Amino acid sequence: MIDFIEKTIKRAGEILLQSSRNVIKEKGGGGNVVLRADLDTEKFIIKAIQKTFPQHAILSEETHDQIVNPEKKEHLWIVDPLDGTTNAKYHIPFFAISIAYVEEGVVKAGGIFDTNRNEFFSAEKGKGAFCNKKRITVSDKKDLQGLIVNVGSPYNDVNFNLTYPLGQNFHQHGTRIVNFGSAVLECAWVSCGRLGAYLEAGLKLWDIAAANLILSEAGGVMIDPYNSEKPFSIFTQKTILVGNIFIVEQLKKLIK
Repeated sequence: MIDFIEKTIKRAGEILLQSSRNVIKEKGGGGNVVLRADLDTEKFIIKAIQKTFPQHAILSEETHDQIVNPEKKEHLWIVDPLDGTTNAKYHIPFFAISIAYVEEGVVKAGGIFDTNRNEFFSAEKGKGAFCNKKRITVSDKKDLQGLIVNVGSPYNDVNFNLTYPLGQNFHQHGTRIVNFGSAVLECAWVSCGRLGAYLEAGLKLWDIAAANLILSEAGGVMIDPYNSEKPFSIFTQKTILVGNIFIVEQLKKLIK
């Protein structure tokens, strides 16, 4: 599966960079838009999956069908054709494509492609995480001093108020706060140690499916800090906090 993901996602990346950044429609307010590039890239990925795996279900951001109980599908592809659409719209080079393959709720393979840096982050369950075929791991830092934490900026006011004000709290405990604007890449950058942690509310399944596997295979954890008593599921999460286990536990205490 990972070979198919790599081939498909890299060709999709070429299409993405060549496609128009014109806005096709707005969705949900707050500057949340769909670009022609979103649709062109998604169309290619869906066709590639349907041609190679015609019996598999597909859940994709811009044209997703209503799939009942996606976690129970025997074969499911979860696609984000362009994560970081606002960045792409304004030609800020921080956006990516994400593809995950799932069997009965378990992500078996996933890839995230940074088209601007030609970096392919990938993982297969139980086989480790990689960037351009070189193994990656999360940071081993165990304290918050100087830690770079990405606090997302959600479109929705409720989700914004769940996460963004926490940046001040984190900063008071020694961290440095950033927001790059692409959930899949921010998770990938935690996975390879460039970022120390990442927090955001209101993300969708396609934002975290591949990222969750890559992060876990890189030795990191992804939790819902407001609901950490229950096992984390990409299908039911409301908020995500990611990093190594030492950092996540410290930041979770600050959130509480």
